[in-house]
Amino acid sequence: MSGPRIIRNIARHPGQAALCIAAVVAAAVTGIAIPALAHVSESSAGNILNQIALIAALCVFSLASYVAWPSRWNVVAHLQVGFCVSAYIIPVLVVGVTDQYPARTLRLYTVMCVLGAAVHLLGVIAGRLTFDSLTSRHPLRLPRPSEVRLTAIAGQRAGLLVALGAVGLAASFYVIGFVPILAEDPLQAKFLKGAYQNTYAQVAYLYRTSLYTLSTLLPVVLITWWLTRRPRLLLLAAVAAVLLAGAGNRGPALTGLALFVGLLCARDRRTTIMFVAGIALLYPFVGSTLFYLLGSVAGSFQGIYADTDIFQVIASGTPDVSDHLLFLDRFLPYQDFTYGRTFYGGLIPFQYRWSPAVWTLGVLYPGVDSNATVSGGLRLPVAIWGFTAFGWPGVVGLSSVSGFLLGLVSRLAAREVGNGSLLRSTALLTLYITVGTQIATFYLLSIYSLPAIAVAVAVAWPWLAESRSVGKAGPKVAAGADLSRAATVGR
Repeated sequence: MSGPRIIRNIARHPGQAALCIAAVVAAAVTGIAIPALAHVSESSAGNILNQIALIAALCVFSLASYVAWPSRWNVVAHLQVGFCVSAYIIPVLVVGVTDQYPARTLRLYTVMCVLGAAVHLLGVIAGRLTFDSLTSRHPLRLPRPSEVRLTAIAGQRAGLLVALGAVGLAASFYVIGFVPILAEDPLQAKFLKGAYQNTYAQVAYLYRTSLYTLSTLLPVVLITWWLTRRPRLLLLAAVAAVLLAGAGNRGPALTGLALFVGLLCARDRRTTIMFVAGIALLYPFVGSTLFYLLGSVAGSFQGIYADTDIFQVIASGTPDVSDHLLFLDRFLPYQDFTYGRTFYGGLIPFQYRWSPAVWTLGVLYPGVDSNATVSGGLRLPVAIWGFTAFGWPGVVGLSSVSGFLLGLVSRLAAREVGNGSLLRSTALLTLYITVGTQIATFYLLSIYSLPAIAVAVAVAWPWLAESRSVGKAGPKVAAGADLSRAATVGR
């Protein structure tokens, strides 16, 4: 797409002009902030400046899709608001976890995140503008044929896949001989390591496939139940949620329920605001403290909490900033760059040394077998992944490319999710969560994402396949078709 054409397209859309201005301002602020942060004093004011800059940068990584998809239907970003409160704001501002690490490591971490967040945001803006420019002359929108028929097909397909996933996960529990959440050491059992690894190896593929099938399709089944009010679907969803909780995976179980509620709230602006506010409040005090609450009742999971103070518990439940700083503190003395080998390492099974989870644990615990560590790996921001691969050029390059791809896929989702039936929006949002985010996080390819992508495509396929057959003829809706069962919603 030529530069003049993009400029003309921006001139016709004031919103895009505002984004360009925001991009220039962000670049200017970053140019001023980075040298300042590099020489910030260790005074109280300097520490506060450092903390605010760090939180802002980390929040940009989590919430950047809002720039390309500023809609109440961007439920994925809504959920990230709660994560930002729990993982960044409370640990940094309230608990002060950054005070426990060397000033040099903290300063480098902050500069790295601020620089990466700035170019990541610029990349998202560029991706949005590019998508809008490309589609201004060649509109890209999936036609919406008979929603009643396709809703029925997708709902039945999702129900069948979840039923198979539930049977598979229950059978896996039977074969391995324990339910992780009820095991003697539930934290080690959750990650299926140590004494719990041997029996897991027999059903590894069935276990993982079933687990990701349930976590991906739980909101789809719940929405189908909401539209049809069939008790068996609600029972199926409840069984899936219980099995996910039994596996010790609080994230998938809670996220599936939250996506369901968020999609229902997205139909109205006021309920969306209430949902986002609720997520910001409940995520820290329910999601991050879930294992602590379970431990208080059952006497398990206590080992991961060093304090009983509520904010300390929240920080221990989502220790992202502490993990980042500890990781950099171990990595910086050697700076053994990966040169991109961790980008594809997750596609190779059986504890491949360049798998992101295995490699990060190897940096944290040199010489220790990853199977002996009670962790599934670290959640690192894209800026750190870029730095560990190619140094400072990697921070800029990887963050900007990832942002550009996020802008493209989020803009496509903005045009499709929220148009048509509620189940259509749910299926396409699931496709965005699996395929779209994997495209944007291409530096973290994982074999474990394949089952989730497969089932998401299977559920969304009725609309994708029908749109190909409809083509330029436009949507075909049967005369007198009752679209109320499809719960047609507007933007």
